This record gives sequence, C-alpha cells and structure tokens, in this order.
Amino acid sequence: MKPVVLFVSQRDNARSILAKTIIDRLGQGRFEAMSCGITPENRVYEPMRKQCVPIMKEGFVHKPQSLTEAMSKGPITHIITLGVDRDILKGFGIEADDERLSAHFALKDPQIGDLRPSEVSSLCHDLFLHMTELIQKWVLYQEALESGQLETKAA
Repeated sequence: MKPVVLFVSQRDNARSILAKTIIDRLGQGRFEAMSCGITPENRVYEPMRKQCVPIMKEGFVHKPQSLTEAMSKGPITHIITLGVDRDILKGFGIEADDERLSAHFALKDPQIGDLRPSEVSSLCHDLFLHMTELIQKWVLYQEALESGQLETKAA
C-alpha cells in the first residue's frame, strides 16, 4: 500500500497545493498526496502559481478541500502541516501525539502581508527543498522495510 500524505495549510490555495505537486512529481508514484485547508478558498493564489512554474504548470487545476473532506477519503499515513498551528488540528480529531503527524514546516503564508515576487519565489524554493529531503527519507525508509532491514510495528 502506498503511503498517503496529507498536506494541511490554512486555505489550500498555495503552500499545500505546491507541496502536493512536488510530492506527485518527485515521488514518482511512490506516494498518494492530497492537500487541504482549515478554511479552504476556491482559487489558487495566483502569485504563487506564477512564481512556481514549472512546478505548477499553466492549466493546473485544483479543487480546494477542507481538512474534514480530506480525512473522509480514507486512511492517511502522514500529515504534514504548513504554517498551521497544530492545536487547531485537535478540533478535527488529530491530537498532538498522533503518529501520523510527520512534519511541520513553518513557512510564511504568502497571502499575509505583501510578499515581493522574490519572497514568493524563495517560499517555493524552500518548500521544494523540504519536500525533496522528506521524499528521500521516506524512500530510504520504504526500501529498508521492503528489504526486511526494518520491521513495522505489530498491530
């Protein structure tokens, strides 16, 4: 079974979409990725789309979804928060000690304040580096599991 990664941001219209896109591309089919927002908006943040080409290609289509919608789609193996206070997750039944909480990246919300294009570009670059490192770790872990070098927890 492929690991299912859920990226949680505030609005699901910039950081979480970009993180999902990076995992989809670099993960080469090893992961299923979803993005969601605490309070989703019905549009992709345009400066992020423009600055993050070629990752987010022209014609990219995304339907923002809430955390509740995402959680209802089946088992999630990893939850990664992007600038969201994890205490908010308690309201969705995700406690601080939930083993699925894999990482938190305290990335600026591109829509708060006036970010210059270079700052949006830097945010895209930072997220790309974080996701690349995370994917490399997960791939090594998965390969160790498959080769028998590691054992999973007993159910």
